[in-house]
Amino acid sequence: MAITNVGDSQSFSYTGGMQSFTAPQKGVYKLEVWGAAGGYASTSSSAATSAHGYGGYSCGYRMMEKGETIYICCGQAGQYNKSGTTYNGGGQGAHVYKYYGGQGGGATHMATMSGTLSAIGSGNSSKILLVAGGAGGGSTYWNVYGEYGGNGGGSSGGKHPDSGAAAGTQTSGAAFGQGGNGSGTYYDEDLDFYFMSGGGGGGWYGGHGSGAWQHSGSGGSGYIGGVPSFTYSGTTYSPSTTTGSSSANTNGYAKITFAKKGELPVIFNGTKLQKIIFNGTEITSLIYNGTKLFFERL
Repeated sequence: MAITNVGDSQSFSYTGGMQSFTAPQKGVYKLEVWGAAGGYASTSSSAATSAHGYGGYSCGYRMMEKGETIYICCGQAGQYNKSGTTYNGGGQGAHVYKYYGGQGGGATHMATMSGTLSAIGSGNSSKILLVAGGAGGGSTYWNVYGEYGGNGGGSSGGKHPDSGAAAGTQTSGAAFGQGGNGSGTYYDEDLDFYFMSGGGGGGWYGGHGSGAWQHSGSGGSGYIGGVPSFTYSGTTYSPSTTTGSSSANTNGYAKITFAKKGELPVIFNGTKLQKIIFNGTEITSLIYNGTKLFFERL
């Protein structure tokens, strides 16, 4: 949907690649991201609807100039019995025989630089606006439920109370932008019993995968440091981040909403005015043809 009026929005779903948004006009834009769910903790997907870790949510605001571009990366949901990591940082579940534990969910983020979180790297972290952490993957017991993965998001990701795997925080985790792989396994060939631990969720810092076969991975952390609070035209805009806000088995997604039109500065003889004094009083705004003009201090 094209953004023209205040309240208009554009949504972004998981594609397995980068997406972008270019501001059609100057104004305040609300940025929202949801991290992906972790892989379910069961050998039966139909029986695992309540056995997921859930991705986090982060929200912030940014004053954007017309033509300014930001980049959106939506994380991939973790699955059971799938090899490999998930897009944007979810760790792989532990592997035994032909089975895998639950994958961690990928993070969702927005940045002024294109790339996944791990590709951007901590050296370019100032380019990252906000992150919603992905959930950890569940551990899997033979033919029964294992532990659900820790929720993603918030200043620190979540973890199952029995899991020893540490969640991602603002300063530590498995790696910047990447959840750890699960490594704990148990396999009884005679009984065909298999037990695998879950991978960690992606995030600002990814959660750790579990090294114990009976335990799940933990969630990655969210981040809102690139969208600090600010006041514009009398309104204060503040960020927030929370854990466990996505739904079961869902990929990450994002949304951008046009929150406020940019006001026009007053230009006199080619110079933007700092202030106008009339009868000893500073004039803070004018209305011209129904448009509010304002004065910015340079």
